[in-house]
Amino acid sequence: MLDEPFGALDAKVRIELRRWLRELHDATGLTTVFVTHDQEEALALADRVAIMSGGRIEQVGTPTEIYEDPRTPFVYDFLGRTNAFDCVVADGHAQLGDKAFPVEEGMAEGPAVAFVRPHDVMLRQVDDTEPSADATLPGAANVRLVTVLGPKAWVELSLGAQVIAAEIGREAATELAIAAG
Repeated sequence: MLDEPFGALDAKVRIELRRWLRELHDATGLTTVFVTHDQEEALALADRVAIMSGGRIEQVGTPTEIYEDPRTPFVYDFLGRTNAFDCVVADGHAQLGDKAFPVEEGMAEGPAVAFVRPHDVMLRQVDDTEPSADATLPGAANVRLVTVLGPKAWVELSLGAQVIAAEIGREAATELAIAAG
């Protein structure tokens, strides 16, 4: 049982110890319970992940299953930054922006929330008139903040009262000349 063993370590040492622990775990074949609040750490180390909220298990699965198919809003949000968009489910589709996306069979019709990860958000210039196969939200977003972190840029936008986070490549941010305001 390892309870937050890397909690007080700096980022570089944490990554090195994660690699070492994963190799040790694979070599010994021992079952280890690793408790962490660091989502990246959990997904990198685990064969199976259990995500808990309020003392109860929300979802259990492989890191890929949990990331690709989160079963609850809590699990989706727990795995990192997310964008939540109000939408409407009707006739087996969720209407988000100008596109309708199929939903799971049996999903209740009516108001719903669509979750989109920042790395799945694409940014275009307002004057771009070419139609897109992707959902386009109405209106122009205002860039609130741009943070360049090595090869990627975190962009925070506002579209009315909605705050949207986008993770794009550094080159794309430069090409689009994205800046606050």
